[in-house]
Amino acid sequence: MKMVVAIVHPEDAGALVDALTDKDFRVTRLHSQGGFLKQSHATILAGVEEAQVDDVIATIRETCHARSQFINP
Repeated sequence: MKMVVAIVHPEDAGALVDALTDKDFRVTRLHSQGGFLKQSHATILAGVEEAQVDDVIATIRETCHARSQFINP
């Protein structure tokens, strides 16, 4: 067994949980907050067999999108 931990943007979290549960993965969603930008995130936990790790990571990459944010010093 392996534990996959994904920290994702809250806008992507619902779609990711749906995509993973549609593929029969059991997941837990936790609210988290970053220390640097003080923004909310969602932490997704999935306990999967070692052979399924690549499928879970591929689903995360398909579902979640990269974001950029600019800050003033």
